[in-house]
Amino acid sequence: MGTLALRLAGLLVAIVAAALSVVYLYVVPPLEDQLHDESIERLAETARRWSPPVQRATARGVDVKVVDRLVRETAEATGARVTLMGINRVGGGLQATPRSDSTREVAIRDLQFAVAVQAAQTRRLATGSEAGDEGRVGEAAVPLFFEDTGGRREVGFALVFSRPFEDVEHSDDLVRDRML
Repeated sequence: MGTLALRLAGLLVAIVAAALSVVYLYVVPPLEDQLHDESIERLAETARRWSPPVQRATARGVDVKVVDRLVRETAEATGARVTLMGINRVGGGLQATPRSDSTREVAIRDLQFAVAVQAAQTRRLATGSEAGDEGRVGEAAVPLFFEDTGGRREVGFALVFSRPFEDVEHSDDLVRDRML
């Protein structure tokens, strides 16, 4: 009787463990994706709301120090890293180069900010993510326009708002811990 009860208990533990594993595999990855998507959408809303002052400054061609100050103030107000990327035409394509960064970095080696080029190409807000030295980063880029000598609106810059996904990953860890 003792061994039968032990076998039944072992079988019950195995069934419960298998059920938890299935729930974990089907719930946690979609939850993490959803949290990343929500984080990027919040970043996009932040970019829409906070980019107009930098847009006006770059369109008017104000002093670089004023633009740098605006970039830093925008970052402080939003809690995001803010990077102003210059958009250049090179060999028939577009290239983005850092012009101002809220971290005051001159050379940005860990992030490519591909969303800046995408925003310039589509002339609309672009979102995405990429891996940096500190982990995955969510990004939202807004194209900034100026009028060329012919009076046409052209994209001269892209303003990129970025934030690490670490908060999302901590939420994901919390879900894992509670499930286990």
